[in-house]
Amino acid sequence: MRRLCSALVVAGACARPDPLVLCHNANCTGKLRVHRDDTLDALRASLDIDVDGRPPFDGIEIDTVWHREQERCTFAHEVRDKASDAGEAAAVLADYLLASDRPSWNGDLFVLVIELKPGVGPDLEPHDGSEERLHAECALDLAATVMDAGAAAGVEIEVIADSSDAGLLREVARRARWADIPRRRLSADFGAPRPFTPDTPKLSDFAGVPLDVIEFHPGWLTDAHLEAFRSLDVDFVLWMFSATPELLAAIRTYDPEYVNTGEAELMRRWIER
Repeated sequence: MRRLCSALVVAGACARPDPLVLCHNANCTGKLRVHRDDTLDALRASLDIDVDGRPPFDGIEIDTVWHREQERCTFAHEVRDKASDAGEAAAVLADYLLASDRPSWNGDLFVLVIELKPGVGPDLEPHDGSEERLHAECALDLAATVMDAGAAAGVEIEVIADSSDAGLLREVARRARWADIPRRRLSADFGAPRPFTPDTPKLSDFAGVPLDVIEFHPGWLTDAHLEAFRSLDVDFVLWMFSATPELLAAIRTYDPEYVNTGEAELMRRWIER
């Protein structure tokens, strides 16, 4: 990983960044309506956007939540009683892949990010051991549905299992089905510090997890955090709700492999300008 720009180089002299663009929370139409995150309506609307006849994204993020009281795996950003099943989101993506001549901007690869949320109840109660296993199996079921559709459509699928819960990533990684995925990556999620969210992990929590990727919001972490991440042999996912000048500068500085954005069209036009 390299820096595209240093603090001493003017923006005009920097190389153009070329990250893979991901649709944040399956809701990337550019309208900041977070209540629509991880809903089927927003997912379908996001899959319909295009730039110059192509999808502006290279992949989609799907969040999964284990609902303890209902004993089911949901497509949701948090515990919601009326959330759709995770399998419904997988079916929408499968139909999209099978129906699209070009399902991603790059045309060859579709990135499926599955973020396994850590809480199982409204107060973010932690998973017990059996719930971790069930949640991991749910994520792999989702991946299998999308990968089968990708194989039928002739599209290569990369699967990223992402979580701020190291236990969930360990559970995914120890499953035989995970090892069978040709393009697979484990991602530690450092999305937001306290008090924005109570589930911010410590890097030491992921000891022994073979991480490939770290996801972070550069506006919510210190330079020291980011330098610690840069010392690891991992790629970066830089996430955002809205693109600001500071976040665009961070893309130039940190040269992430992926940008996970709620504004896929704007991000694509900025990259391709």
